[in-house]
Amino acid sequence: MDTAITESAKKSRGLLISLGVLNIIFGFIALGSPLMAGAAMTLLIGTMLILSGIFELVFAFSKHGWKAGLFTFLTGIISILCGGFVLANPAAALLTLTLILGIYFAISGVSQIMVSFKTKLGSGRGTLLFSGLVSFVLGIMIWRQWPVSGVWAVGILVGIRILFTGWGMLFMGMAVGRAGKELA
Repeated sequence: MDTAITESAKKSRGLLISLGVLNIIFGFIALGSPLMAGAAMTLLIGTMLILSGIFELVFAFSKHGWKAGLFTFLTGIISILCGGFVLANPAAALLTLTLILGIYFAISGVSQIMVSFKTKLGSGRGTLLFSGLVSFVLGIMIWRQWPVSGVWAVGILVGIRILFTGWGMLFMGMAVGRAGKELA
């Protein structure tokens, strides 16, 4: 087989496995300290909103004529103000984010449950129904425990996401390694 493919697979394997292990470690850290992970996510969101607002302002000023860039200018200002609020009040922002997340999970869960009943048998209906039920129950748990859930919900969810991403990368790296050996 082509040695370039074999070498590429070997290089990808090590990187994927390393990144997977790091993600697994970071996932467990986030799960062990959900408040810190939630606060970090909140600060990241605030920073991204401010940067996005600055980019929108730069783009608005690059347009010809004030009418052409007015809406972009306004959305840029709103993004900067929202980002500033998030950075100035991370606890309030985290509570708000948690409440929105709880509502999102509940609505998403109901939607998935409804779709599962319209799906033909044997085409992933059970998985979709289970996923919908889990999302709905999680949304209700977050909502019923709010504002206390603001302390744990975002950090736990981010930790789970990072953990599963890490496992996915680890298994992908191991699979790429096996494929690289088969190509050799």
